Amino acid sequence: MVATNGRDFLIVKGGTTVGGATAGSISVNNEPIDVTNKDSSGWRELLAAGKRSADVTLSGVNLDDATIADMRTDMLAQTADTWTVVIPGLAGGSAGTYSMTGIMTSLEESGEEGGATTYSLTIQSSGAVTFTDLT
Repeated sequence: MVATNGRDFLIVKGGTTVGGATAGSISVNNEPIDVTNKDSSGWRELLAAGKRSADVTLSGVNLDDATIADMRTDMLAQTADTWTVVIPGLAGGSAGTYSMTGIMTSLEESGEEGGATTYSLTIQSSGAVTFTDLT
């Protein structure tokens, strides 16, 4: 089995990779509509035409004051931006990118004695999310 390097998983805002990242993830969600009724013979029935969404999380080390200042501005202004999540290819699998318009819904900054200041943020999709296969 061949693994991929986690540092190849990138979060990009408007064409610029978010700096200082140490961890990131994307969760793509489908929320079906429950149409179970008395004729369902006791089995749940779902309608696939429900709400779809994506949530992106990112955490890292504050390396660039301009980057964190931009994040603070976006968070307070509730600015919708273009976000791209780069997924590295797995053995036999596909590399690709998720693209979406998203709004930052949380920003946390922290620091402790003897350590670097850090950040974590969450972005929620607004509108369609697309995946482009790069293999």
